[in-house]
Amino acid sequence: MTSAKTDRTSRRPGIVNNEYHGPTIARAAGSDDQDGDPDRADPNSGTMWARVKGEAENAILALPFKAAYVFRPAIVQPLHGITSRTPAYRFFYALFRPLTPVLRALFRNSFATTEQVGRAMLQAARTGAPKKILESADIVRLAKGT
Repeated sequence: MTSAKTDRTSRRPGIVNNEYHGPTIARAAGSDDQDGDPDRADPNSGTMWARVKGEAENAILALPFKAAYVFRPAIVQPLHGITSRTPAYRFFYALFRPLTPVLRALFRNSFATTEQVGRAMLQAARTGAPKKILESADIVRLAKGT
């Protein structure tokens, strides 16, 4: 009897011998879909969450839908009484709620509200979006209908 060393990545669809064999998103220099952030969702990332998220995004974009979009809001500000079921997120939001106006001014392109994310998703479903990968600033613009 022989034993083979296996890890979780070798059992996931699209992974063969720890190599990703699925559709990929081009990361060409100057691409407006990616900004070169090393922590970005990427199936070749050394970070587990980025690798899994990148694989999931690529799998969704490869499906035979008329259109598919990836929403990547950096910071989502909950509105209208929405609360997270994750205790750590609830703590984070409660702690930083008084600082939200200042943080929003400093990191304007990183914030989107739950309402903006919802409106942007509806707009993308109804009329499409200018890019396949939408980050916070793109989400806010799409929510406004521009």
